[in-house]
Amino acid sequence: MNNICILLIIIFFLASFFVEFYFKKRRNNALNKLLKLLYEKKFKEFDSYVAQLQNKKIVPLYNLEFLKFNSYVLRQNHFKEKVCFDKIASMHLTDRQRFDFFIRAFSVYIENKNKVLAKKSLKQIDSIKNKAETKKNLHMIYDVVILNDTSYLPMLLARVPKENKQAKLSDYYLIRHIYKLKKDIKNENKYFNLLSETAKNLKKKA
Repeated sequence: MNNICILLIIIFFLASFFVEFYFKKRRNNALNKLLKLLYEKKFKEFDSYVAQLQNKKIVPLYNLEFLKFNSYVLRQNHFKEKVCFDKIASMHLTDRQRFDFFIRAFSVYIENKNKVLAKKSLKQIDSIKNKAETKKNLHMIYDVVILNDTSYLPMLLARVPKENKQAKLSDYYLIRHIYKLKKDIKNENKYFNLLSETAKNLKKKA
């Protein structure tokens, strides 16, 4: 009797493992296909495949909405982009999911100078535990780009020589923006050139 029970447990475990493996493989294949369609900007095919996946429930809703959000950003469809933003904001998210999505949303709305949605993204990030340094930097970006606060310039100029290229890219952007606000054309052009050169170097290494 004990042998039969053990055998049944083993069979159940193996069956569960193969089912999980099968669905994980299908999910990864589906996500890779969606990413490829996004990269190639084949939006009609992307929308059609998303609709199929929503019906089959292969890919979690969060992942689909995140990818849809990115597609609407690329298409500059601000209405549908906002629908995805609100939908994800209403979901029960893990800290990792919340951080990943709202960092992306924050970067979009900073670039678009959207004060309301940049602030909402920042509030979502603030609700996550830890990441104090990241939050501090994001608040600085919001203050400089959205509120046009120029008081960060001495600190930025002092730290930028010590940073790696990825960090320099962000700070060059902020420094350039501050000089633009100050109507200092010479330094604005200087940091625009540094920003462009750093971006090109990072693109080569990617």
